[in-house]
Amino acid sequence: MAIAQDATIEACLKTLKQEAEYCLKNCPIEMIEKTKNGVIAIYNHDEIYEYDVSEVFTEDEIFKYVMYEELFKDFIKGIKDDPYIDENESFTEDELMQWYQDARNQIIFYRLKNKRIKSLKGALKVIRPVGFWLPTTIIINNEWHSTWELGAEDKDGNTLGIRF
Repeated sequence: MAIAQDATIEACLKTLKQEAEYCLKNCPIEMIEKTKNGVIAIYNHDEIYEYDVSEVFTEDEIFKYVMYEELFKDFIKGIKDDPYIDENESFTEDELMQWYQDARNQIIFYRLKNKRIKSLKGALKVIRPVGFWLPTTIIINNEWHSTWELGAEDKDGNTLGIRF
């Protein structure tokens, strides 16, 4: 696929690494390492902003910097898997970075307060009542789970909505 040449992707990753290093330079190493553990829920901002999530989550401001490489690679995978993007279309570094920054600004990272949760099933049980939609991704101890395809359900397990 010509979506982005490896050199363009590497240039973007280099820029993101510099951004992350700058933003994390005064952050204690213990905090950075702790960011990779626990349960992180990635929401589309528009799907969660109207709900009070403070009993279940804390916003994780540094996650996007600590995990920049994984987030960017996931972004690239999404582009390559998108059936509406012509596989012969190519993007410059500036275009790709702008697209990524726009996409990243549309999502919000929440850390689950309950540190005993260790499984996707356990995380879903706690997260499901928070809002109508589930997060698009749940990360448990650095293991990524796409939850995009899971529908919104009521407390009895009845499907209320499905993302397309």
